[in-house]
Amino acid sequence: MAEQLTLTWIGHSCFKLDCGDYTIVFDPYEDGYVPGCPPVRESADLVLCSHDHKDHGASHLVKRIEGRENPFQIQVIHTWHDDQKGALRGKNQIHILDDGTFRMAHMGDLGCKLTEEEMKQLRGLDLMLIPVGGYYTIDAKQAKALVEQVKPRIVVPMHYRGEGFGYDVLGTVEDYTDLCETAVYGDSEVLVLEKSGVLESDQMSASDQNPASAQALSWRAGTQSGTLRNGQEETVVLRLTKDE
Repeated sequence: MAEQLTLTWIGHSCFKLDCGDYTIVFDPYEDGYVPGCPPVRESADLVLCSHDHKDHGASHLVKRIEGRENPFQIQVIHTWHDDQKGALRGKNQIHILDDGTFRMAHMGDLGCKLTEEEMKQLRGLDLMLIPVGGYYTIDAKQAKALVEQVKPRIVVPMHYRGEGFGYDVLGTVEDYTDLCETAVYGDSEVLVLEKSGVLESDQMSASDQNPASAQALSWRAGTQSGTLRNGQEETVVLRLTKDE
């Protein structure tokens, strides 16, 4: 079980996740297919694509590393890319990863409302990567409603338009962060999550009956940092930005 995860935003919905010496790339895009986003030139043990559209399914661009054991249990939730059961844009996959220490989900190009059972599978997340730009996916208000129901500890928005990048039809990340009570603007594209220390008993949630298992989740995004404790109700939204 890892004590630290490093998440790097490459662009659009593409991220690199490092867990010890094991690397996963999510949703790589074809060269030049997403305006303003850099080409994907990564090496990874595993590539996970939410669907096969060119802005999410270019797994051939990632150089594969062979022979290392995957530390994660991976669960897939099969959903839709639109709100018409795939009639407009087809299927979408949500990937949930759990290594026994961290639990996270990449929501892909989610375009539909989730069922109660699907939301139940998403509960207990340390980290959620969620589209917020609308048009092709759920929009900012729909993303906020989902986050409020699932209650991940940290949310990183993706699949939006920014200055000099992204599709013109998409909303901006501010459309989402302006709706959120706790938004942090990191000054880099890298987020580090680490388990830190045993919490004192008065800092634990009432539901945690085992003081030895109570942990804090610390995060760093550029110069921003903080600690989330067991039982915290409020989700922290982290906007990652590219280094100039």
